[in-house]
Amino acid sequence: MKKQLWLSLALSAWTLLAYTQAAPDPGPTPWDAPLLAECLLDGYQNNTCVMPGPGFVPPPFCGSIENNGFLAFWAKYSSITFQFTSSGCFGTPMGTGIQAQIYAIECSGQGGISYLAAVSDCHDGGLGQPFTLTASNLGYGQVYYIMIDGWAGDCCDYQIDIIDFTPFPPSPPPAPPYITGPSPVTAGQMATYTVQFPMGSPIIENTCDNQFFYCPGIVDTCLVNLNQPTWTVPP
Repeated sequence: MKKQLWLSLALSAWTLLAYTQAAPDPGPTPWDAPLLAECLLDGYQNNTCVMPGPGFVPPPFCGSIENNGFLAFWAKYSSITFQFTSSGCFGTPMGTGIQAQIYAIECSGQGGISYLAAVSDCHDGGLGQPFTLTASNLGYGQVYYIMIDGWAGDCCDYQIDIIDFTPFPPSPPPAPPYITGPSPVTAGQMATYTVQFPMGSPIIENTCDNQFFYCPGIVDTCLVNLNQPTWTVPP
């Protein structure tokens, strides 16, 4: 009976811990931003003062930057509207609240240099009221970045909620077969197979361990197109 009681208490504590674990803090730069599914951004809570000072500053911005942080999300909607609500703010007496903007990585034609480009309006805060930002014309599977900053360095609790979105239209799947390669094969035979995923746009992975963004279409040994991987078996 005692063992059952201790087991029940342990499971209850584990369940409570599982439901009360904090969301990841924002990163000081876009490349340090935690990548969250949009469902995890809905209801996301944190405080602007988890950031000790100004991080990466994407120009232009509609206000000054004091304690900004970045969250990343993977777009599965063509447009999405976030509501930002701040509370418990303290800091500058001439106004209070948070400011925010949403960005994408854009690539120039000069050597694949990347930079942040705004995909939403900029909200300068200072009134302490809830506000919304809408990111439009998003690319399926692309990563976007929300920058949040305390107005004039305010320390504020804040919550992000998704209040509206527009789904992407369904894209036609590639013509079958999705997997191509020899068939049948015999024991010990070397064979190469290619998988074509039904994605609307290519997924590019940066396999370099550094801080820089790489642009699709730029020749670089660190770029891997994940939409059409190829395996040779046996290894």
